[in-house]
Amino acid sequence: WLAINSGASGMQGHGQARNKQAVTEYKLDYPLLLDESGTVGKAYGAKRTPQIFIIDSKGVLRYAGGLDSSRGGGYDEDYVNYTQDALKALGKGQAIGTSSTKAWGCSVKYGD
Repeated sequence: WLAINSGASGMQGHGQARNKQAVTEYKLDYPLLLDESGTVGKAYGAKRTPQIFIIDSKGVLRYAGGLDSSRGGGYDEDYVNYTQDALKALGKGQAIGTSSTKAWGCSVKYGD
């Protein structure tokens, strides 16, 4: 698991200093990479943050979309954790039931 910050120079949340601050502030225990050029984010079509991309051990994109169905709000009886469900299915060698959802959140701040 890793996170990628594709915020361009001069945009909200960009830079190595902000990455280091975010790791501490949010108590992240996984790598937070910096992609100021947006090369990686654009290659996957990232438009929102957070936006999840699950890639299997063969390099195949298996899930793309929102973290879960809460859209950053509360949980209701219809709540689905898309990320968790996809990872569980992959871990069991099963097909992912929902392989694509709409991502929600702030836009990625690309430079162009």
